Amino acid sequence: MNRLLLSLLIFGFYSCSSPVGEEKTDWLAVIIENTSVGNSVIDSTSYKRSEAIDTNFLKQFIFGVSPQSNQDFKFPEYTFPCYYWGERYQRDTMLIFTFVFANEYCCRTIYAITSPATRFEIIDIEEVAVTGGDGGWYEYDYGKWTTDHQINLVKAEITENYLEDHEYEEIVDTTWLSISIGSDGFFSRSIDSSTTVKEIKNYGQQRL
Repeated sequence: MNRLLLSLLIFGFYSCSSPVGEEKTDWLAVIIENTSVGNSVIDSTSYKRSEAIDTNFLKQFIFGVSPQSNQDFKFPEYTFPCYYWGERYQRDTMLIFTFVFANEYCCRTIYAITSPATRFEIIDIEEVAVTGGDGGWYEYDYGKWTTDHQINLVKAEITENYLEDHEYEEIVDTTWLSISIGSDGFFSRSIDSSTTVKEIKNYGQQRL
């Protein structure tokens, strides 16, 4: 075998087996580096903006995916900064971390993702808490971890219906619910109780 043919064979082997410049991202390390250690409180109203999530991560794992409790919604493919890292929680062999989607025309929503603790692989995604509003509708969610695998949450939705004579009807729907994480890493939610309060107000009264 002459030297030219041998050189071509060697070049072909390395070209196929080890593409130049290709590196596998350690997404688990990226998540740990960019999220803060979580505490027991879940408060969508006092969230402080952190680092924007890498677009490559979004393209690979988030864009077009639906959270478990809202299959009608798919994460939009926005490449401008509107997805932000949140907090992380270590639970036995599971990693739970949150991220925030800041919708430019409405709301700021906290989502949670479960993954094995030793490698990054999305098990489930769930909506946790919302704050914001649009067009006479507002929502403010607050809760806390009550166990390592359960969040108790209060969701307050306020709707304003405008009436005559400088009055409007304010409807406050409050829901108490639990979000649980099974040993398999999947989320489930259950409503514990709910109330609805209606009140007629005038434009001079302080609004929520």
